[in-house]
Amino acid sequence: MKRLDYLRMTPIYFLARNTAPLVADAANNTMFKLKNWFLANKLSLNTDKTCYMVFPPDTPNSIKVYVNNVQIQKVTNCPYLGVVIDEDLKWTKHIERVCNKLVKCTSIFYKLRNKLHGKIFKNIYYAFVHPLPSVL
Repeated sequence: MKRLDYLRMTPIYFLARNTAPLVADAANNTMFKLKNWFLANKLSLNTDKTCYMVFPPDTPNSIKVYVNNVQIQKVTNCPYLGVVIDEDLKWTKHIERVCNKLVKCTSIFYKLRNKLHGKIFKNIYYAFVHPLPSVL
């Protein structure tokens, strides 16, 4: 049986002031080095799940990042460790995500309110609902 190893959600940061080409060059050089490291360690990089953001948002498409001559997708927000980070560093998308989860849980609890014993109901609440607002 072949084992496939992979890394999940590993952020890489580049800092350059007023020089988008320098950031693009640094990002592309690092991605090239990462590709070689992945190959040497028998790992793979899923380019479909790889993305990048620019802080603060730059002019559209001024920075392009490539891996194996495949352009990496630029995104405006990305979930990382349970928190949605957006390119403006605002909480709007994260709050929307938490609220949507809470609405789903509320409707499920409403339907189950007369079908479950109090202790089971409480355990389900602490498992699924209670942790959600704590990441705000």
